[in-house]
Amino acid sequence: MAKYATLAEAMVDNSDELAEAEMRYRLLSESFEAMPQLRANLNPALERAKAEILRLRGRGLGSLPLGCAVAVAQVPLGAAAVPSWKSLPLKEKRERRV
Repeated sequence: MAKYATLAEAMVDNSDELAEAEMRYRLLSESFEAMPQLRANLNPALERAKAEILRLRGRGLGSLPLGCAVAVAQVPLGAAAVPSWKSLPLKEKRERRV
């Protein structure tokens, strides 16, 4: 998958936007896993990189099969990461009220 060893190398070759976006996504996902305190800042950047990869691959919305273990990467674009109150089973609703 990776034609380049660094993001700088991928950025030099302007004709390969997909490789640059994939490298950026990989680096962001590694940072996302390694630094939990930065997750709020990294999540929007991950979503933008994922959307760019999907656009460059010519695909529609859906999960991004990059083999990354990041939880947010497994959530399809536009899907809620946290279940809404209405989607919870009745038992869980009662437990949360207490």
